[in-house]
Amino acid sequence: MRSSAFTLIEAMAAVLLVGILAAGVALSFAAPLRRARAQDAIDRVRAFDSSARAQATASGRPVLGIIDLSNGALERRDAASSETISRQQLPDGIRIDLVRCRDRRDDVGAIEIEFSPLGLSPSYAVHLAGPECDRWIMVAGLSGSIGIVRDEAQVDAILTPPRAAGVRRDAD
Repeated sequence: MRSSAFTLIEAMAAVLLVGILAAGVALSFAAPLRRARAQDAIDRVRAFDSSARAQATASGRPVLGIIDLSNGALERRDAASSETISRQQLPDGIRIDLVRCRDRRDDVGAIEIEFSPLGLSPSYAVHLAGPECDRWIMVAGLSGSIGIVRDEAQVDAILTPPRAAGVRRDAD
């Protein structure tokens, strides 16, 4: 008499097949998820800058924007009292590994960017790194306009002021 139940080998084959299909589905979602995290990090830096400018303008007082490289935090503080106004983290897997200003290049610690009561700041660039993410976010200090740049040479070209023709520096 033949039983209509599955054998152990048939059950194991079915479980193995389901596992292979699940792994394929998970891998197909990995790249879009990494790209979404990278875009989320860009959006958070953009929101950090625009909210610091808006806070400074609305309060009529300077605001400090703190970019903490050690833990990926973006924080706004009242410059006079050092009271934290807001704090947010970058998405998992994305980090800021370098912040550039015209005269600074910081890759450790907490970097302060001051936003004046008029909502102005120095121009700066933030390098985001992680899976599917190797981008520079350039922020224009006067306007707050944000652009995405792919390499540090472009950042240098933007942040380094042009020399006047015929003017030499002693270091040249």
